[in-house]
Amino acid sequence: MTSTSATDTLPIPSVSDCRAIGIPMPDLLVSMEDALGAEMVRAFLADKAGRQYSVRRTKTTAGRPHHEVSEWLRTEIGWGTILIPMGPANRSVRLRWAIYSQFRDGQSSSQIARSIGCHIRTVTRNKKELARRGLLIDTEFTTKDPQDDRQ
Repeated sequence: MTSTSATDTLPIPSVSDCRAIGIPMPDLLVSMEDALGAEMVRAFLADKAGRQYSVRRTKTTAGRPHHEVSEWLRTEIGWGTILIPMGPANRSVRLRWAIYSQFRDGQSSSQIARSIGCHIRTVTRNKKELARRGLLIDTEFTTKDPQDDRQ
């Protein structure tokens, strides 16, 4: 029996969301999202990120899974086998995006750690990095968890 941790179920952010919080993204994914849109790229990455993908020499049949992405890859890079970058599907990227989003929504570090299923040190380390980049204003995103009565 396999178990699923909370971090395995974190949503995949868009490539532009990742770049907005200072996470570099592969040029291939940036171009793909610009051409096809965030939702299509998210769906493709959820299925194929980090795997070898075969781009057909001939046009793919409409209605096949990831038809538009496959056609875009064929016209942009040609046919053959390509390793699809992890990009926003990477666990650490999804974790950082979830932490940023929840701080932006006003949650405390302990609430975020609990909801994501990670250590509070992970949350505070990411918070420090996001604040250093000017994405979080310390006073704006410092909230006290009402259940946390420690001094």
